[in-house]
Amino acid sequence: MAIDFAAAFASREKALGWPDHQTGERIVFCERQTYGKTLQALEKRVASIFGPTEIADRWTKPRDYKPDGNATASDPLYEPARPFKVDPAQFIKRAHMVRPAEPEPTVSAFAQWLYSLYSTTHGDVHDRERGIETERGIGQGLSEFFHADMESRDEKMEQRRAYRRRKLCELGDELQNPSFTGWELVHSGLHLLDELTTWYSVPDLCVGNVPLRASPDLLFLNRVTGEVIVVEIKSSEMEIPSNLWPNIWGQLWCYAQIPFVREASRVTVVGEVWGERWIRESQRARSTYPHLFMRASVRRDPRAKAFDQFFRELFKLYAGGGGGWLPCPIPQ
Repeated sequence: MAIDFAAAFASREKALGWPDHQTGERIVFCERQTYGKTLQALEKRVASIFGPTEIADRWTKPRDYKPDGNATASDPLYEPARPFKVDPAQFIKRAHMVRPAEPEPTVSAFAQWLYSLYSTTHGDVHDRERGIETERGIGQGLSEFFHADMESRDEKMEQRRAYRRRKLCELGDELQNPSFTGWELVHSGLHLLDELTTWYSVPDLCVGNVPLRASPDLLFLNRVTGEVIVVEIKSSEMEIPSNLWPNIWGQLWCYAQIPFVREASRVTVVGEVWGERWIRESQRARSTYPHLFMRASVRRDPRAKAFDQFFRELFKLYAGGGGGWLPCPIPQ
């Protein structure tokens, strides 16, 4: 029997803090969810991987948002998302100036270097500390965490990290849906505790003589059509640009160079952003519980000429090459 997602969450939306005029899919996971609500959230999440989906962001005002008088100073909303604008020539120029002395042959290190090229204007140390806080699961209302001893804190943080990793790679039986015929999850780099995560070697991208190591968060292959979808997952409570950040796309561009991905008939890369907040289940509830919200899902073709040239140029600089002139602007 189909579950009405909107109806299932209708009684909780005021407690969850959704703006009245918020549009898009509302994808939420919580450990205390019923099976039906979890199944519906899974359906929505999987659909967002295999097709363009507008996501409602719990942290951002919709464009037609009108305050209802219930917003508080402690729970502000970001302004409607705008694109992250890049001047390719200036970005490449800065990359020339701050090439790493000892680049590491990993995709994550390349992405961190890309982040450093713009972090002073689109994120600072406070943003990173807030991101780390979110990653650790230290949320609003978790006062008992601060009064626990160090061993208990570590245990609580690991439990939260394990829950998020498990939930973000859980697909249930959704791939058995006829709409997704042929699709198979062939790799998960989310480092689940009971799984050994493997790495791909990318011989076309070398640092010195060492091929880049890559471990995508989620990598799907369609055995029928030969298509590939690669998903990169980020956790953030920062303001999100409508086209996400360059470091996410640089990371996904690297994954698109994995040998069997390069041979795919078609490649789509998807950037997901999630946020976590400890909130009450209802207005009358006394305890707060962690809720995992999808905040954004954006997709691109990594083989697009401008996209490929831009990140290939940056990788040459990162790996120690001289780079060259970039004739095409990266699309916004």
